[in-house]
Amino acid sequence: MIEHAIFERVYEIIKSENIRALEIQAEQTAKMLKEDKTIDVAVLGEFKVGKSSFINCFIGEEVLPVGVIPVTSVITRIAKGDRKEAFVRYLNGKTESVEAGKIDEFVNESKNPENVRQVEYVDVRLPQIDFLGGLQIVDTPGLRSFWKHNTETTKQWFGRVGVAIVAISAERPLSNDEILLIKEIEKETPEIVILLTKTDLFTRDEIEKIELYIRSSLRTVLGKDFRIFKYSTRKNTDKFQKEMVKFLIEPLVSRFELKRKNIINRKINLLAVNCIDYLEIALASSRHSEDERKKLKKVIFDKKINQNFVAQEMALVLTDELNGIRDEIQNVFMPERENLKMELIRKFRRDYKKWNGNLYKRTRRFENWMKEELSDEFKMMIDENRDYFENIVKEAGEHFGFFANSFRNSLKDRIEKVLGVKMTVEKPDIHLEGIKNPDLRVSWTFESHIDLLWFLFPMPVFGRMFGKYFEKQIPREIEINIYRIASAITANISKSIRNIKEQSQGYITEELRTIENLLNGTISKSLYYEELIEELRKL
Repeated sequence: MIEHAIFERVYEIIKSENIRALEIQAEQTAKMLKEDKTIDVAVLGEFKVGKSSFINCFIGEEVLPVGVIPVTSVITRIAKGDRKEAFVRYLNGKTESVEAGKIDEFVNESKNPENVRQVEYVDVRLPQIDFLGGLQIVDTPGLRSFWKHNTETTKQWFGRVGVAIVAISAERPLSNDEILLIKEIEKETPEIVILLTKTDLFTRDEIEKIELYIRSSLRTVLGKDFRIFKYSTRKNTDKFQKEMVKFLIEPLVSRFELKRKNIINRKINLLAVNCIDYLEIALASSRHSEDERKKLKKVIFDKKINQNFVAQEMALVLTDELNGIRDEIQNVFMPERENLKMELIRKFRRDYKKWNGNLYKRTRRFENWMKEELSDEFKMMIDENRDYFENIVKEAGEHFGFFANSFRNSLKDRIEKVLGVKMTVEKPDIHLEGIKNPDLRVSWTFESHIDLLWFLFPMPVFGRMFGKYFEKQIPREIEINIYRIASAITANISKSIRNIKEQSQGYITEELRTIENLLNGTISKSLYYEELIEELRKL
């Protein structure tokens, strides 16, 4: 296949010239070429916009887990098969056959937390979806979801997406993150459509206004129109499904070979264009003598364009970002302390009347009751403040992203000024991590083991007294767990911010190494670089 040969040549040049900044992009394209002849139709978007619910409804079977919290933790691909079956592909390359009805053990966040099973993706095959032809529907974890690894999982798949369905909820249409998502995938994906979900929550006039808002906003920001498909899993579902099949799926299936070829060519072309950018720098540098190149390097890599300066500046930004986070988090929970105490005491007085058994049994029941109630209450408080916590990480990401972007702009300007070569500036791809819900703990009710002497305390006589003792423990447990949760969330946020810092610094380091390596080309290599550039342009 000619596309494979062209890619192999581009990849060979990237490797031989040590253009490290393009290796990840090249590896993603390589994976796509090695797989079966399919087109990935990926459903992308933020968490809770209804991606998994839409796919279940669209294929006519409840295959994917759904829930009110972020559920999907790994990529799931659904395609036509001779029989209903599923395969789990692990990061170590191993593949395992599983029952299609049990894939939630691998893709559900609560059953595979933080992807501890090390699953790369899950393939599901269903016989009833003939209309998909050679397409496969890809369910992706939500971007910017509360689970720290999901955004990275989704973004790593961007390079393999042939057609993107960007799901946007009618409840909160078109956030800035969704606009950035569309801009990012547009670089490599030739076909993008918008899926407006949860349309049953609004009237026809309201949906028309929402649709007009999305269309005009995207036209203003991106300068083009995108087809918008409306969808609801509760109302007019058949109508919406038929419309998508007719205007999106059938055109892809009927022109499958051409569409797949165009998708592959687009990705290879983008890789080749980026490769030419870097080789132009090498060519311009090679046309100078060794002494001149040393001077050029000094001008380009001055004290503000070097790894030591970057490391120092990043460390200062990190210190600034981490200052005061714990106090911020604690201030979220502390004002709720009194209300939470009153609510739990009210519930305890109601529930304790129904408790039976001796002191030991009641003590264990109180500890379990306390843990369950606190878990529910704190989970609710965390969910209510989800955006606030994630915005702390997001703002840090914006700061580091701005630093990395400014650095590359400075590098670009230096290269253009010194070598006369214009370099394409790509915004650094920084994965934002979310925050995992922390665990709760409940202390022993009694400091001594008095509950083991339960036979000394008949409950008809002492039950009321111990009930009042249990009740007095409630404020203490609330206070202890507020500090514990504030510390845990602070630690998670700090870890996420450090990760963003490492990503940004790694991005800059790879860029510096790539450029520095390209500036080492000698005069004798000028013709060689010219020939490489001309070859890539012809390819």
